Amino acid sequence: ATLVDTLDANLLLTTATLEGGGANALAPESDGMTSIAVELGDLAQGQVTTLTVEAIPLGTGVFQNSAAVASQTSDPISANDTALV
Repeated sequence: ATLVDTLDANLLLTTATLEGGGANALAPESDGMTSIAVELGDLAQGQVTTLTVEAIPLGTGVFQNSAAVASQTSDPISANDTALV
């Protein structure tokens, strides 16, 4: 499974860490600005994986962060494959 996290354009990524990835999980890779891609590896059904993202605001206001996960394996609960905060 692969996770892509896109930060608001007014946020500058400082760190991204993965906790609890599956077999063959890779460290997060970033464009150094506002996008993070993580290969989560093989996740078991019900397994929880956490990506922690820290960023610096480049201004004031309300910021959004979106993330989506995709896999070649069928997901019976696809409603939880995206998030927006």
